[in-house]
Amino acid sequence: MRAQQVHTDEWARFGPWIDPVKTMDEVPPLYRDHPLDLMHARLVLKVPRDIEHRDATPDMDLYDHLVVIDELGVTVLTRNGAGEERRRMPAPPRGYRTDRVDFDDLVAVHDSVNLLHGLVTLRARDGRAISMRHSGSPRGGVGRLIDALREELELREPGPWGQTLLDATVGAAPDLGVLSKRGDIGIAAALRDLRAEHRDVTAWACHGHRRVRPAGDGLSGMWERARQVLSPVTLQGGVLAGDRRVIELLGRHEWLTRGSVPTLSSSRLTVPMASIDGVDVEPHHEYPDAVVLTLRAGDARMPFAVPVHAPMVALLAGGATSG
Repeated sequence: MRAQQVHTDEWARFGPWIDPVKTMDEVPPLYRDHPLDLMHARLVLKVPRDIEHRDATPDMDLYDHLVVIDELGVTVLTRNGAGEERRRMPAPPRGYRTDRVDFDDLVAVHDSVNLLHGLVTLRARDGRAISMRHSGSPRGGVGRLIDALREELELREPGPWGQTLLDATVGAAPDLGVLSKRGDIGIAAALRDLRAEHRDVTAWACHGHRRVRPAGDGLSGMWERARQVLSPVTLQGGVLAGDRRVIELLGRHEWLTRGSVPTLSSSRLTVPMASIDGVDVEPHHEYPDAVVLTLRAGDARMPFAVPVHAPMVALLAGGATSG
């Protein structure tokens, strides 16, 4: 009876919020058998399923993830079938999987939001990516998660790569005015919000959005150029910022988008300088006006597209590459 009452109360309170867990009664029933030590956990959060309250029932497992941050790392419990309800029939058996990343192996935290659809991803040095979908509207829970992880990333001293980058950013004074145009003001606002929370963060390089056109000859090239008239491709703007320990890359949920409607999305990639082994630079396979920069951290790869002559190309690739 007690368990059923707790489950019913959870259903009554269910919403799109990522909530902190402070008592065992607040732990979703699915995860009750996990050996959770609330007394020594630094932060515990439960991430809800991406469904409306009207579609939830008291007998459902309503939370896709339980995130536990302790003194040594972060553990993520993920419900079987999380995010796959529309693709998997029949439903998978009840249960969950467990992923664990020690802080020394955590190389990046990436949060992106497109309209009301959010995705936060933890990247590990061995190449694993632990992703959690969330509602993009209530930002408090995601903010608590990112802030708690960033505190750990800030503890690592930059290695040779990071020190080279810091030397290259001395005196950097990007023209943030390029972000004042329609389509980029959201990125400028994200930078202001970031600096309000982390006073030591400064902008090192930035660029505004622009249209790009594909290369190509023959009929396929003609077709793609004609398609661009009706549905142009935009290379989105971005900001490279950071302090003396952590890089922050701000932009949109995708670096290349198709269509003429302004993109209402955001992306924040947080990476400790100590984790980065180097940067790869490659021409974009389709758009000659763009290059792809890839941050390497162990087996993890974090690519992003920028204009060929964007300031962050020279900053990251000119003096901060390594084998």
